[in-house]
Amino acid sequence: MIRQTKNVDAALLACVRRDFAAHGEDVLATLRATKPQDYFRLVSLLLADAPSQPGPFEGVSNDELSAILAAARAQLAADGGG
Repeated sequence: MIRQTKNVDAALLACVRRDFAAHGEDVLATLRATKPQDYFRLVSLLLADAPSQPGPFEGVSNDELSAILAAARAQLAADGGG
C-alpha cells in the first residue's frame, strides 16, 4: 500500500507541476486578486514546507547582537544620522 501511495503522490505532483508550468502565473495572479486570503494560505503552506536557510545572524548571541546594535547606533550618531 505504501508503494502505491508513493506512486500516486509522484503522479499527482508531476500533474500539478505540468499544470503550474502551463497556467501557474495567471492562476496565482487571479487568486491573489480575487481571493487574497486563499492566496496567503497557499503561500503560507508552501513556505512552511520550504527548507529553512540560516540567517545572517545564525549562531550570534543576544549579547553579540546588542553590541553590534550599539556600535551601529554609535556610528550613526558620529556620522550625524542618529
